[in-house]
Amino acid sequence: MNSSNNYFWDGFNHFSFALFFVLILYIVLNRKAHLSKSFWIALVMGSSALFFLPPTIKFIYPFNWTIWHFLHFPLPDWDILIIGKSWHRYFLFHSAILPLILFYETPATPKTIPTITGALVGISSHLIWDGLTCAMSTSIVFYKDTLEISGYTGKGWLIVNGLAIMALAIAYARRNKAAFKAEI
Repeated sequence: MNSSNNYFWDGFNHFSFALFFVLILYIVLNRKAHLSKSFWIALVMGSSALFFLPPTIKFIYPFNWTIWHFLHFPLPDWDILIIGKSWHRYFLFHSAILPLILFYETPATPKTIPTITGALVGISSHLIWDGLTCAMSTSIVFYKDTLEISGYTGKGWLIVNGLAIMALAIAYARRNKAAFKAEI
């Protein structure tokens, strides 16, 4: 891959780690789950986004670059696009808070259950991978330049929140096993 797409390998690692979490979910569901397209799309957007595409493309037709950027950043990293790079790893985006809101505010229907589960598994794997691989100096931002945590505390924040989200995904999938038995 060329140097213009420096997220490729990081995105590839995030996605590969997410596949390990899918395996865990599959085992928990007694290997009888059929994971729909909506599950896989939500998993990709939660874990790695469209890392395999270049960050910029010359289109023949006009294209909304904002949409392109949101498709190129995984859900937890949308803090960069919404509030700026200096707020990256903002605690709301890198915790269980927003996934819990997604979980509780989205009605559980046969069409939404796989999507929510895929997003939860993807976000979970993204946070845990970041916690395992980020530098000790990487901060979780509560208030820029005033309240931040880093080092083992910051890594622990990411890992604990990622594990909490995965536990939520497993509980949700178990409770709604029927939604994983057929293509939705």
